[in-house]
Amino acid sequence: MSIWDRLGDFITRVSSSTSSGVADVVEAVRTVFSGDPDLRRRVAFSVAMIA
Repeated sequence: MSIWDRLGDFITRVSSSTSSGVADVVEAVRTVFSGDPDLRRRVAFSVAMIA
């Protein structure tokens, strides 16, 4: 699954859960990045470079 597929799934989850609350948004973020350790490492590196 490419990053664009994951991003699309995430946007779909967030847009459908905005009426449900913040907890659902946090859960959507967790599930997007939980399965792929390489993706987590790339995201962590990007966040570290920005910070």
